[in-house]
Amino acid sequence: MTRHVLSNLIHQTHRHASEVALPGLRYAEVIEITDKGYILEWLSGSVRSRSAPARVARFMAGSERGAYFPFEVHDEVVVGFIDGHIDEPVILGALWSAQDKPPKDIDTSDSNNTRAIVSREGSRLAFDDTKGQTQVLLKSAGGISITLDDKAKSLTLKFDDTAMIVLDAKGVTVKGTAINLN
Repeated sequence: MTRHVLSNLIHQTHRHASEVALPGLRYAEVIEITDKGYILEWLSGSVRSRSAPARVARFMAGSERGAYFPFEVHDEVVVGFIDGHIDEPVILGALWSAQDKPPKDIDTSDSNNTRAIVSREGSRLAFDDTKGQTQVLLKSAGGISITLDDKAKSLTLKFDDTAMIVLDAKGVTVKGTAINLN
């Protein structure tokens, strides 16, 4: 036998008697965030104890790079288990529900034109793929925005209704109560 196969056999025969093999996936709620991972409360299945610290599968992760979108306490998540071991949970994603709805202004129709990332405070990065009207919007929770509009062929930097800069085929338009050029 190779060392790898022998190591796996030894690991399997020395399993804790308290371990429960869990096939498939489980629903859970994040109840605590620790340095070791997310602590979960199981919402499905027969196990109702608190989880071991859960790791998270990310759509991009590597050494000092990746996409980081942490879960928050009370988020509902879907969990898988390494080799079915309850003590090795991995959060695979989060779920919306009747209580936790998708962000406002998201196109949930069958045309499915909008993609967005919306923060807890309402800052937003949105992609509108409406045919012939595509836009990209970056907007802070306070309302400052940058819009790239393919239909208008423009880039708009907007602070509020009284101050904005528009770059388009006509040139540059600056609107404000006081304009300083140096």
